[in-house]
Amino acid sequence: MFAQPGTVLTGYIHYRMVLGVTGKALTSFGSSKEFVAAVRDTLTAHARAYEDAKILHCDVGPANIIITHDGGILIGWGFCRRLLTDDGPGSAAILLDQTKPQGRIDDLEPFLHVLSWVTLRYLDNTMNTLARATYLSKTFDEARIENGIASGGEHKELHSVGDAYILAKLTFKKTSSLSNLLREIAAVFRWRYAEIPEKERHSFTRIQNHMEQGTLLHTALELLMSVSSVAMQNLADASWLLDPLNRHLFPTVE
Repeated sequence: MFAQPGTVLTGYIHYRMVLGVTGKALTSFGSSKEFVAAVRDTLTAHARAYEDAKILHCDVGPANIIITHDGGILIGWGFCRRLLTDDGPGSAAILLDQTKPQGRIDDLEPFLHVLSWVTLRYLDNTMNTLARATYLSKTFDEARIENGIASGGEHKELHSVGDAYILAKLTFKKTSSLSNLLREIAAVFRWRYAEIPEKERHSFTRIQNHMEQGTLLHTALELLMSVSSVAMQNLADASWLLDPLNRHLFPTVE
């Protein structure tokens, strides 16, 4: 493709970087445990980059995670940037509106998509071939061009809000706990897109103030706002995401 007259060209510098380690592609994992451990390791590295240097990776995906004999490594830092704010519109929302700045939560959400895409694509599960291909295509490959700008993400957002990101009856044939792990993580990210807007939150508060404390509706509103607040606080911290991954890798015997 050639540049059209009047097109503003962006200059780039081509760097070649040689890594001191070698590894295999994430999709070449030998077991589901090795795969989840690799994602856990890269999430830990991602958290350190943010906490120590306020740097976001901005390109988390299966191609930028490799597996070595020491665990997973997050590579491909070519699009990283220093974070100016702790807020952001969300990864599905980034696809919907790419003019918005990317925040930390947007960089954490792709770890869910990596876990989901790789497991659905490469592990035996209860979805038939057509259903799997359709789900993967609509959820992860959606793209369109509007006014010269590429966008997508509607199905990710709709699935997240509707609590249908991970199909309710989906199970993996060799590791039943993996589907529970995906649902647990997806359930928290769901609040990113189903968060109670500030205007409605104030309305709920006004309603509560005119109700007798302890009534069923008063308690329900209080619980709803509390769960939403806790979920949003969790989303701003990588530790909540590391916890279910570690519990999956090292289950306790009761």
